[in-house]
Amino acid sequence: MARNNLTAKGEVMSVDSRRPRVGVIGTGAIGGFYGLMLARAGYDVHFLL
Repeated sequence: MARNNLTAKGEVMSVDSRRPRVGVIGTGAIGGFYGLMLARAGYDVHFLL
C-alpha cells in the first residue's frame, strides 16, 4: 500500500519508524506531564485537548 507523505504545502514528510508515536487524548495536568516525559524520552507525542 502506497502512502502519500506530502504536507498541505507539497513538502515531503519524513517518516521515522524507529521513533514511537503516542497520542494523549484529553490532555490535562497529568496527561501533559506524562506527555512531556515521553517527549523528553524521544517519543513523538501529539496532544488532543
